[in-house]
Amino acid sequence: MLRKAATVTLGMTGGVLTVRVTNESGHKLPTGYPDGRRMWLHVRAFDGDRHVVFESGRYVFEDAELVGEHAVLGDPDYDPHLHVWKAVQGISPAAALAFGVTPGPSSHLVMNNVREFDNRIPPRGFTNAAYQAFDGHPIGASYADGEYWDDVTYPVGAAAVRAEVTLYYQTTTREHVEFLRDKDTTTAAGNILFDLWNDHGKSAPVVMARATFEPDAGKIAKCKTAIARGQESFRKTYAKEWGKCYAVEAQGLTCDSASRNAKIAAAQAKFTEKIGGAKDRVCSGKNISPITLGHGTSCPVPCATTVLFDISDVAACSVCMTQALDGESLNAAYGFRPPAVPGTISTSALTCQKVLAKAASGLTAGWTRALASCEDANARGVNLPALDCATDPNGGIARAKAKSASRVASCDDFAGLAGCATSGTAAGVTACFESAIGPIAPRHTGVPYP
Repeated sequence: MLRKAATVTLGMTGGVLTVRVTNESGHKLPTGYPDGRRMWLHVRAFDGDRHVVFESGRYVFEDAELVGEHAVLGDPDYDPHLHVWKAVQGISPAAALAFGVTPGPSSHLVMNNVREFDNRIPPRGFTNAAYQAFDGHPIGASYADGEYWDDVTYPVGAAAVRAEVTLYYQTTTREHVEFLRDKDTTTAAGNILFDLWNDHGKSAPVVMARATFEPDAGKIAKCKTAIARGQESFRKTYAKEWGKCYAVEAQGLTCDSASRNAKIAAAQAKFTEKIGGAKDRVCSGKNISPITLGHGTSCPVPCATTVLFDISDVAACSVCMTQALDGESLNAAYGFRPPAVPGTISTSALTCQKVLAKAASGLTAGWTRALASCEDANARGVNLPALDCATDPNGGIARAKAKSASRVASCDDFAGLAGCATSGTAAGVTACFESAIGPIAPRHTGVPYP
């Protein structure tokens, strides 16, 4: 959920790096009772030799310390560019008088009755008037009505050509747990709490999002091409193995599911090893992230449960989208999606069934090939200006449709067949095929070319 809660995008010009953090949740970011919770950016910029020329927001995991969080000008760890999103609670003067304590910022949950600071990023639909009405407006920060993002700038310097940004979230800071320990003078609970926190990771920060600024468009294009080629190779194997299986089952025989699954698994392993895995030299190996490619936080529908955090997630997204795409193709041809298989089809209908299977698979392959070819040319700068590939500027989709329609038209009778064949006419089957493949083909191609 944290990895779907925010999107980080970057831009760099004139020695200044601009980072936009967009709130993708339905509430302030971060949310929850704020004591101990915070979110911040760790930024590193590099020169052409990969030397760090700027850093802000470094966290020392061993000591659970965010460098510069409480430093002031003159301190050796002072970080003037550190950006932390948080809320600070406090005790009003009237309440402090009643409790016999000092007013101002406080971690006393029971005594706190005012907000001293709150720069958390608002959600979509935010207006200052609405939030002021329930005392939820920003304090010490300013957001315009409708703003659900925050832009942070960093003077990385003219020597910087690349940047890496990590958005961290932490539930409990060292300062908060030490406060709870030190203020409990009547029981052992404070010390027990601190020991549990200390012995179990010190509430280690969680990476919500990562983004890289890569000025070399060629590197990004190579990564996209590598993903597209790997995806198409896996798709071919997946379609071939399930297509053979369906054809066998339609004849009343039994598909060798073990062999099918083994071949698909091997193709998937090869793909994921080269994209986001140990043999990745062009994407992960070049520190390219999903955000750098143009992705948001999630894979497209129907695979939206796959969170796109790193390149290995892009590969997982690709596998899922391939399964969905070819599942639609098989369902259009047979009326079944993997892992379900069709029943025995009458001998008289088998010939037409084979034709429809070839027509659906050919349409799927041709449609996605045409889109990928166009998008690849856009990524490599061949198409200037870039083309809208959905309009089929090169006619590849139209040719795939025509070829598929021609195959469908060769069938004399669709009786006894399921899937799109139930429409009963060649025109109906053709339209059904295109309706099944058309919506998902661009989303499938959108994995390598978002």
